Amino acid sequence: MMKDLVKERIVAYRERNRILAAMGYASYEAYRCSALWRGVRAKVLAVNPFCYVCNGNAAEVHHAKYRKIDLEGRCLNFLYPVCRGCHGKFEFRNDGAKLSPKRASHKMQLLRTLKRTPPFPSHVVEKGRKR
Repeated sequence: MMKDLVKERIVAYRERNRILAAMGYASYEAYRCSALWRGVRAKVLAVNPFCYVCNGNAAEVHHAKYRKIDLEGRCLNFLYPVCRGCHGKFEFRNDGAKLSPKRASHKMQLLRTLKRTPPFPSHVVEKGRKR
C-alpha cells in the first residue's frame, strides 16, 4: 500500500515537471516565481478570497491537478484558495512527506467536511438522550 502511494506521488510530480519543462520552466519553483503563476494565483483569489476548507482568509492556492490547462490558468476548476494553515494540514503526511495531488485533495475534502459540519444539537449530545 505504502509503495503504491509513493509511486503515485512520484508519477504525479514527474508528470507535472515534464509539463512545466515543456512550458519553459526549469522547475516548479521557477514556475511559482513566474508572472504566469502570480497572475493565475491572483485570479483564483479574486474569484474567492476565502479558504476552501475553513472559510478563513486565503493566501495560497492548491493545485488539485497539474494539467497544462490548470498550470496556465485557463481552467480554474482544480485550483482552490486556501489559508496557509489548512494547506499545510492536507498537503503533507504526519511524518512531513508531501502527498500526491490526488491524496492531498482527498484530504482537503475531508478536512472541509469536518470543519464545516455543524456540532450536534445539544439534545442529541446531552446525557446521550433526546429531550
